[in-house]
Amino acid sequence: MKQRQKIKLVLSILFLLLSLYAAAIMVGYTNKIYPNLATSTDALFKITPFVNLSVFLDILTLIGPLIFIIFIFMKKTTKKIPYYVTTISIFYLVRSFFIYITPLANPFPLEKWGLGIFPVGGMFPSGHTGVLFLMFLLMKEESNNKYWAFILLLLVLLEGTFMILSRGHYSLDVFGAIFVAYAIHAFSKKNLKKRLVA
Repeated sequence: MKQRQKIKLVLSILFLLLSLYAAAIMVGYTNKIYPNLATSTDALFKITPFVNLSVFLDILTLIGPLIFIIFIFMKKTTKKIPYYVTTISIFYLVRSFFIYITPLANPFPLEKWGLGIFPVGGMFPSGHTGVLFLMFLLMKEESNNKYWAFILLLLVLLEGTFMILSRGHYSLDVFGAIFVAYAIHAFSKKNLKKRLVA
């Protein structure tokens, strides 16, 4: 790996850590200034049953990135890692902004969510759904083999469905995450890909 490529990789990882930190700070800050966050109504909640699938959601959240990482190394697209990581970082940075301007409580507050390994907080857009959809778009962009992309798209559909059934997010958060991820991918592909891929 060339020195310039290493620098891009390190900077993209630092940007990801900063973006995740910003999202966590916004969750804490929003909870502090709005201690009694309001819940909202959701039409899909009225027509779907509540099923606590939060453990499966966390498992899908682990499986999706694992598939994406395997894909990167199998397709030998490691030189594009700074582009991938930066694109995902932008999603988390945008999400941290939306967490602040859309302070809503979890539709079905649980003391422990899923496996208890992911922080809970911030509704719009759904980080679970958005990041998986972003990985799907990045994978689809790089692969002629539609099998890989199909697996990730299936995970996105399961994640969104389970999120709504578990009342982990409002339907707006899930559908909005797809649009936000799509816009970020389009921006990143047009403006950052050539700069970040050596």
